[in-house]
Formats: sequence, structure tokens, C-alpha cells
Amino acid sequence: MTTRRPNHKLRNLVAETGLTYEALAAAVRAVAGECGVVLRTNRSTVEHWIAGTAPRGDTGRYLAVALTRRLGRLLSLVDLGLPDTDDPANDTIGLSLGADPLDVLLPMWRYD
Repeated sequence: MTTRRPNHKLRNLVAETGLTYEALAAAVRAVAGECGVVLRTNRSTVEHWIAGTAPRGDTGRYLAVALTRRLGRLLSLVDLGLPDTDDPANDTIGLSLGADPLDVLLPMWRYD
């Protein structure tokens, strides 16, 4: 049986924002919506992330953008205590355009 470890980094960042879990879930849904993705993220979902469950798919990236906007500083998946799914071979400074706007914006913010 696998034991989940609480995600203290994420918990601390969420506390720093002052957002409720429901408000953070709404912010994540808004970022996903900007990318044309509909999520059903809610308070319970955020609780699971803080308890140690990793977000699925691109949701971790949407979470990073939502927290980045709220805190006014760039946060990566690693900063959030999440596995880094970025492929370093594809890490450009944003000169290539992909289907997802975050694929373009996040690398540019990293090099800023």
C-alpha cells in the first residue's frame, strides 16, 4: 500500500495567498477555461492535492499559474511540491507556438 505524504509546500503557498480552497479551485478553473479546458475542480479536489494526491494532466500547471497570479511571483510545479513533468529537451524561451498557451508563457516567465 502506498502512503501519501502531505504536500506542505502547496499547503504553505495556499495559506500565503489567503484564498479559501473553494476560491483557489475557482481560480484554477478560470485558468483552465482560458485554455479552453473545462475542469470540475472544487474544494475537495484542493484538499486531496494538499493531502498528497498529484493533480492529473495539465491541472498542476493551471494551479501553478493561478498561484503565480495571486502571489505575484513565478511558481513552478516543483515550487508547489508537484512532480515536474516538463521535458527539458522542449524547454524553449517561448519561440515555438503550441496548442496550449501555457506551453508558450511558462518558459518565457522562467527566463524573465
